[in-house]
This record gives sequence, C-alpha cells and structure tokens, in this order.
Amino acid sequence: MARVLICGFPQPGHFRPMLSIARRLLSRGHEVCYYTSGIREEEVRAAGMDFEPFRSAAAAFDELGAGFTSSSVKDVKDMIRRVVVAPAAGYIADISDVLRRRPADVLVVDLAITGPGWLYETGNAPPWATVNLALYADSDPNAPPFGLGMRFRSGTYGRMRNGTLRWIVDRIFFREVMTELNALRRSHGLEPAAVLSAATMSPLLYVQAGSLAAEYPRRRIPPQVHFVGVIDESRDRFDPPQWWHEVAESTRPVVHVTQGTVATQAESLLIPAMRALADDDVLVVATTGGPDVATLGAVPRNARVAPLIPHSALLPHVTVMITNGGYGAMQTALAHGIPLVMAGTSEDKPDACARVEYVGAGIDLRTATPDDASIRDAVLRVLHDPRFRAGAETVAADLARHHGAAEAAALIENLAAARRPVLRQEHGDGTPRAG
Repeated sequence: MARVLICGFPQPGHFRPMLSIARRLLSRGHEVCYYTSGIREEEVRAAGMDFEPFRSAAAAFDELGAGFTSSSVKDVKDMIRRVVVAPAAGYIADISDVLRRRPADVLVVDLAITGPGWLYETGNAPPWATVNLALYADSDPNAPPFGLGMRFRSGTYGRMRNGTLRWIVDRIFFREVMTELNALRRSHGLEPAAVLSAATMSPLLYVQAGSLAAEYPRRRIPPQVHFVGVIDESRDRFDPPQWWHEVAESTRPVVHVTQGTVATQAESLLIPAMRALADDDVLVVATTGGPDVATLGAVPRNARVAPLIPHSALLPHVTVMITNGGYGAMQTALAHGIPLVMAGTSEDKPDACARVEYVGAGIDLRTATPDDASIRDAVLRVLHDPRFRAGAETVAADLARHHGAAEAAALIENLAAARRPVLRQEHGDGTPRAG
C-alpha cells in the first residue's frame, strides 16, 4: 500500500477527473489524502479520503477570479501570473507542512498547481507525478507556442516559423512571468527553469489527459509522458426531461449545443445556434450549464433545452456538437466519434479549437461570438461531409485504447513502488507507439 498525496485544482474540469484518479487509487488499496480548496472538502471526505485544505495558498487562490475572456498575449500572461505564479509560494508552504505531519510515498500534482513538485528537487518530498487535464503543452520547437491558438504549419518554412514564434513567446513575451517564477525557485535553492513547461513537468511521470491523435505532430515527446485518454469517470444523476424520448427516438440528426459550466452567457453561442438552425431538419439540444432555461427566452420549435444533461446519457444520440472549446467536452465528444463545431477564444480554448480542425474532426469558427450564418454553414458542412466524422472516429479509436483514470492510477502506483522515472516504449523517433 502506498501513501498518496494529491494536489488538485478545485475547478470542476480539474476536480472531477482528479477525483476519478483518486478513487481508482483508493480502490487499489492505497491511502489517499487530497489537498485542494475547502469548497471540495465534503466531496473528498464522502469519497473516503483524507482531506487537507488550501491554507497559505487560500488568499492567492481566492483572487484568481472566474475566468479569462481573451487570448491576447497580455491576457495569457495575466492568466499565467494569477494561476501559476501567485499561489505557488502558498502551495509550497502548505505541502511542506502537510508532508511534515503526514509523510507520503508519492505526490500527484495537477499541472494547475505549481510548486509542490519542486520540493522533490530539494529532497523534501517523495517522487512526484504531473497530471495535465488541459491540452498538452511542451517546449517542442516543431509545434507552435501554446496559449495563442496558432495553427500548425509543416515543411521547412513551417518548422522555422513554429520555432521562431515559440522562441519569441518563451523568451520575450513571457520573460517577466519566468523572471517571477524563477525568483521563487531561487528562493528555494533551485536552478531557474528555461521555459514554463520545464517548471511544471515532472521528470518522473507526466500523465496527460486525451489522445495523441488529437495533437499537433511533435519532434519528440519526453519518455515520461503518457497519454491516458478520458480521465473523468464521474456519473451525474440523470432525471430525463419529459421530451427525452424525442432525443432517444430521433430520426433527425441531433445537434448538441453547450458552453460548459463556466462561460454560460447564452447570447454568445446557445441562442445564436438555436436561431441559426431553427428552419433546418435537425433536433437541437441545448444545455445552459446551470442557469435556468427561462433565461433563454422563447426557443425554436426544433430545440429542446435543459440546465444540464450528463454527456454519458446524451452523446450516444448526438450527430454534431457545437461547443465553446472546453477541453473536457472536446475529449468526451471525440471519444464518442462526434465531430465538432467550435467557438472559443479564452483560456486554452483557441488551442483546442485549432487542434480539432487540424486533425479533421471539426470546424473552428475562430470567434467566441459567431454569427448565425457561420454557425449554420459549419453545422451543415459537418453533417454532410463524412470526412469530419471520419476524423472524429480516428481520435475515438485512439482514445478507446486507453483506460483513463485506471491507467493513470496504475502509472502512479508504479512510480510509488519503483521511485524512478516511469517511461513508455517508443519508436526510434521518440514518439509513442501506436499499439
């Protein structure tokens, strides 16, 4: 039995998959303690785990705010400062205190929680694993820099362009961020990190949600990086609405529209999408992400609305999904082989949208507020061009090879037992094997 200390971000898109991993570790006989915001204490304890709250990190975390609405360089820098840099000293202080009181055999750190893994470098923490629940981001010069939604370009010119842009972003745009982060590393007796990914990637084990088939090509992926598929195993209770039989028995294409549970301003996507498809022979199922459906006003005759519908219940019936580009929703749709129409410009959404279009699994509208005509044109293209479904099904096939939270738990278990890097098998070019 290993003693596992999990450091997790409390936002639902992070908490739910991390809790899935924690449950898997618990089921394998390990002792699990979960460190996160106090707002999650009841859920953690109900799952049978010990709980440690943010203490020194609480104030910085509370100042993070609800989200970010732009993908300009300035806004991305601000997001990194507030999410990555500002709370880091508090996280380090908290985990140092927790480990003094309750030693662990392995530390499992959400990529959004910066600092606890550094304690391994100073000899004050056990081996640690990074878990990345967002898009894969590294320093590979073959791919464009992460965070700005830039398109991949191949060939000699493309590689030069990607490498040059990455150098500019890493060394110039984010210079101030790295100066702040490295000042904190130096205060703990650590060498400075060259780039942001080097400060957040465990050299021992890096668990990546999702599929390499939905990624840009890389020259080389570090051998401790393991793509494990869809991690979130949570199953919400579902009380079918009165109209549910129309979905389950539909002979028309079912188009699902969602903005997730954070950016829920219906005027951005939900209302325009319903309006755009009002005269087409489709059944539109829109979910508000929580707000009362009355906020949508009158809806077209071919639309059905609900605050939330579990994707496990809905997606088996869906033909096309319209989304603002959240990574969790993107993974879940692609796991069902559903092509996407995407409209997102905040957080990592531009990068998610760009990747879906690159792998041929959907269309990126390249705006968070598309007009009706753009939405309708994209949906009809995806409905009638079989290449989009083929692209989505290619990703689905790769995701089906993986076991999500169970695979992640097994890798973490291996790290706790071996206390050395957990490496995957590779082709000679450094890319993961396909089988």
